[in-house]
Amino acid sequence: MTRHFPLSSTPLIFLVSIYCALSCSKESSSGTPDDTGGGDADTDADTDTDADTDADTDADTDADTDMDTDTDTDTDTDADTDTDADTDTDTDTDGDTDADTDTDTDGDTDTDTGDGETCLFGIADDPLETGEGCTGIYNPGQIIDYHMRISESAWEQLLADTAGTYYPAYLSCGANAEMPIGVQRKRSGGLEKVGLKIDVNEYVGDQTYFGLRKLVFENGVPEGVTTDTGEIRSLLSEYLGWRLMVRSCATTSRATLANIYVNDDPKGVFVNVEQVDRRFLEAHLGENNGWLYKKSGGDGDGLKTHEKDIEENPNPSADYFCFLDGGGCPPPSQEALATVLSSRLDIPQLLRIGAVNALMGNTDALLFNDNNYYRYDWEDEDIVQQRIYFPWDLDSAMVETYDVFTGGTGSTTLYTDILFSGWEGMYAEILADLIAKKLPLEVIEAEIDQAVQVAGAAFEADPYVIGEVQEAADALKAWWAARLAEVTGQVDSH
Repeated sequence: MTRHFPLSSTPLIFLVSIYCALSCSKESSSGTPDDTGGGDADTDADTDTDADTDADTDADTDADTDMDTDTDTDTDTDADTDTDADTDTDTDTDGDTDADTDTDTDGDTDTDTGDGETCLFGIADDPLETGEGCTGIYNPGQIIDYHMRISESAWEQLLADTAGTYYPAYLSCGANAEMPIGVQRKRSGGLEKVGLKIDVNEYVGDQTYFGLRKLVFENGVPEGVTTDTGEIRSLLSEYLGWRLMVRSCATTSRATLANIYVNDDPKGVFVNVEQVDRRFLEAHLGENNGWLYKKSGGDGDGLKTHEKDIEENPNPSADYFCFLDGGGCPPPSQEALATVLSSRLDIPQLLRIGAVNALMGNTDALLFNDNNYYRYDWEDEDIVQQRIYFPWDLDSAMVETYDVFTGGTGSTTLYTDILFSGWEGMYAEILADLIAKKLPLEVIEAEIDQAVQVAGAAFEADPYVIGEVQEAADALKAWWAARLAEVTGQVDSH
């Protein structure tokens, strides 16, 4: 599949077919974990070493070939096929040719953003996003209860573990049978309610959970905090951040809210974030044989694919992108950037995730901080080396505000120095589009209201969080009302 990066327009999200299985794949129990032990045996076919700010060292070498890579871009005049019987209204006043620009805040996957651009909220017709019950892992219209069974000794070891060791456990949802898994503590804070990462095929090779090999649960507690003092507002903010990334038309992970029980003991509400791995790459790009790299400021940063054979399979893009990757190389000339960078880097995607980060005041991510992202290098079918960035870790958003053109400290980074030298106009256009069409206040408030409706009772019952649900929701709405007005002024005067 060739992915083309336009110079002056935001790229369409590529339509791809569903990749996930409708049932869990369970194989023989030869790899079933011993309930009393802990370890990082890494015998699965999926050896993804992404640490997600933890020290996960499993390295994702599975081919994940069960994907349909339908690239139909479907430019029909009514992009909103909307068969979900929702009651949203047509707000199209911009004179474009689409027949229905439904702002569609109900969480379905098909929407026309009002400017003729079809934006898929995730992957078209994906049961992970549209399914109900345990199948709809990333369906924002529901909250799922996950039950984990683990020996008391292994759980106590996990709570004290800072090395990212996987411990044997069993996971179940609803009436589905338990499946053996590996579970590790993430690098987040907390005492009894800690961030968790689940590896579905840590002990049973090729086992998947509705097509997924990893589940990532964020607890909303900053690293270094040794008490269970997570705030409802923090969890809502992180969840909302992912929903806004999706609604922005970026190629991004999805997220939902989830309840977790450990040995029937409720651990409360978590944000379930979609893992960037080979399955994710195949679903969005139609291939996964390239070089995936993670940067989040943790011990697990680095290559997540080809890390075991990098000497035999070196990244052919490493030399060119040395100037962006901290290799000490000087950037190309302005002329070279204009002619070469735009053909090899998905600039609209990078500017888009940067714009969303800036809009929500994220102080620990691109473009104004060289942190919290995945980048992926690969060769397309024409043997042209390509790069794309994906967002990660949105737990530093919706607290502070800063100028969307100069950053939180009034200074720029290498990314802004390079991108704004030739594409600052595109960045400004993306911001204006986000504010006016994709992420106006009514859309953001609808996302907040849906989260309260779906998970309000679960938040109130969470023994490890502080704050009131409605107060947290109202505070976020007030923050966004002020922020959108502020950024509108910055864009208008730029």
